[in-house]
Amino acid sequence: MLIEYNEMCKFRRKNQQGYVTIEYAIVTAAVTIALLMPIPGPNESIVDMTLAAIKQFQAHTTTMLALP
Repeated sequence: MLIEYNEMCKFRRKNQQGYVTIEYAIVTAAVTIALLMPIPGPNESIVDMTLAAIKQFQAHTTTMLALP
C-alpha cells in the first residue's frame, strides 16, 4: 500500500511541473500589457504617468531643498 501511494505522488508531481511556468508566463504577460496599454482619457500608459509623477516630485523636492 505504501509503495502505491509513493508512486501516485511521483506521478502527480510529474504532471504538475509545467503548470507553474505557464501560469507565471501568462500572469507576467497580462501585467505587462496592462501597464503598457494607453489609458483612454490622457492617451498615456501607466508607466508614462508614473515616470511623469516621479519627475514632477523630484523637481518640487529639489526646489524646496534649495530654499534657504
